[in-house]
Amino acid sequence: MSSVSRFVHHSSAELPQEMRELQRRISLLSPGDRRLLTEAFDRTAAMLDRRGRLLEMMQQAMSDLRHSLHCMAFDLEATRRERDLLKAQLEDSGDPENPEQFWG
Repeated sequence: MSSVSRFVHHSSAELPQEMRELQRRISLLSPGDRRLLTEAFDRTAAMLDRRGRLLEMMQQAMSDLRHSLHCMAFDLEATRRERDLLKAQLEDSGDPENPEQFWG
């Protein structure tokens, strides 16, 4: 009987060293035990893959959020500078309580 691996093919780079070692040890077991443990191994490897992809998505979302916060802070500071500039122009032009004179 040939010893064809029944593992779902996972790239060695994708699996942690402990999982690769477990995969190697499972392959040395009897066919019945190997089949049972291979199924559990494949489910665990798939869970690790999903967890890794989820972590990458969360890291990207955090990066996007940080970028958005920087943009909002920049916009807020620009708005404050514009407000202060217009306020100074109003004060220089006359009555600061009557902004109508400035605009029309």
